[in-house]
Amino acid sequence: MRNIIQIVFVYILAWALSSCQDHFDINQLEGKQQLLVYCFPSDIDSTDIQVSATMPFSNIYEMPKGINIHCYVNGKEETTRYLRNDDSDEWDKFIYRLSVIPKEGDEIKIVVETENLGSASCSTTIPSSPTIDSISARHIQIDGDKYQQICINKKNFKREKSYYAVKVYGSWDKKNWGLCDINTYSEPLLNNYIMGIPAFNEDRNFYDGFYIFENSSILNDSAYTLHLNIEENRGYYKVLLYHISEPMYAFFKTINDQTNNEFGKYGLSFIHPTYSNIKNGCGVMAGYTVDEKIYERK
Repeated sequence: MRNIIQIVFVYILAWALSSCQDHFDINQLEGKQQLLVYCFPSDIDSTDIQVSATMPFSNIYEMPKGINIHCYVNGKEETTRYLRNDDSDEWDKFIYRLSVIPKEGDEIKIVVETENLGSASCSTTIPSSPTIDSISARHIQIDGDKYQQICINKKNFKREKSYYAVKVYGSWDKKNWGLCDINTYSEPLLNNYIMGIPAFNEDRNFYDGFYIFENSSILNDSAYTLHLNIEENRGYYKVLLYHISEPMYAFFKTINDQTNNEFGKYGLSFIHPTYSNIKNGCGVMAGYTVDEKIYERK
């Protein structure tokens, strides 16, 4: 990998200099605080809205004051209630909860108003629910290492570009579940999720075991089987298949790209801006749905 980077260094440097069109103003880098909003609505649970503020370069933090939240589901305003203040780290985070649980296809919009930091807004749509048709498993070996290969069969992937994620938990008693790492060697939808020259992105780490992928390479397939290699040997496996909105995919892909940036290990690092879809603020609002099935190993 080091030799490859040395060979392409001159090419990358030339490309960067010729394609860089942004001009940075130091006053922008010292910009004022903005509202920081996170909200991930789904049709399976209550929708919480987390409100805080970004940390300015001056390091003088001012928490949001006089917070007022308006939430609209398909254009109709629904009530929200204050839950708690999360001060588990340096930033105070104010948590609010939507009074209704949205349904598949619902459009949700939130507007956050404050006395001192202005207002911010965003919207998202709850995607259609995914379906796991069946699960099977078999023993395999990769470079001498043994794995349980969990095969997730799904029919009727959407015939348009859509975004998904998968998580796997293991247990011996169906009570105590532990998150499983997935070796992506056998699954093209996972080991090629970072586009570009493969040598530039050798690592395949996924944040919090949330393995994201998109279906553009299988749009013509009526069915598809995900092949997930699990090193942990367990009696039961709980598989969660998510259908996620594009903002959620973009958010987690940004995190993954930053983690997997091979160039950073050698002193040459591309800048991956943190994804945000909050108007007049920072953060993410993104909807999702999920299907869950438990497989008992025979």
